[in-house]
Amino acid sequence: MLRLSLFAFGTDRPHVILAGVLGFLAAAFVALLTLWVRRRYVRSRLLRRFRRARVAEDKAVQFLDESGYRVIAQQVPIRYSLWVDGRETEVDLKLDYVVERNGQRYVAEVKSGEVAPSLAHAPTRRQLIEYGLATQTTDVLLVDPDRRSIAVVSIPRGARPSTVGGHVAIAIVYFLLGALCSASVAIWRYYG
Repeated sequence: MLRLSLFAFGTDRPHVILAGVLGFLAAAFVALLTLWVRRRYVRSRLLRRFRRARVAEDKAVQFLDESGYRVIAQQVPIRYSLWVDGRETEVDLKLDYVVERNGQRYVAEVKSGEVAPSLAHAPTRRQLIEYGLATQTTDVLLVDPDRRSIAVVSIPRGARPSTVGGHVAIAIVYFLLGALCSASVAIWRYYG
């Protein structure tokens, strides 16, 4: 019976068919094993990252206290509104800490590691700006418990974009005015 079904595939060598089936099964096994290993790797990296973040936040509370900041609340959920195409959209946000020092309240964001505590890191910068806008405060603390640093990041209201384009436009205007004046002087001398 098996021999007859193998003839249906157009071969009289069953080992060719068997090798193909085994090859397919081996490839499927390797693909599934690769997916499983990748998921385990990603999960372990995330767990390590969460553990590091938890340890950093614990160190941050102690460091803030030592630096004269009183922690009022932690993991504070807030909600603010954005307008999208004329419709109000509610956005949920969770603040790491709300702290107070010398009667002034701050939102404190804890970042650890090599890259995240830097304002050169765009996601950190954007997060601090979002905290400032959502809480309507101008100063947000960037806390790096590993380096034992607290930076007060001031977020200006109505910040202007870079003026490089403005400088180019002004230079062009001055050039055109100079050319117009030069042309006027040349015409005045010629006809004058």
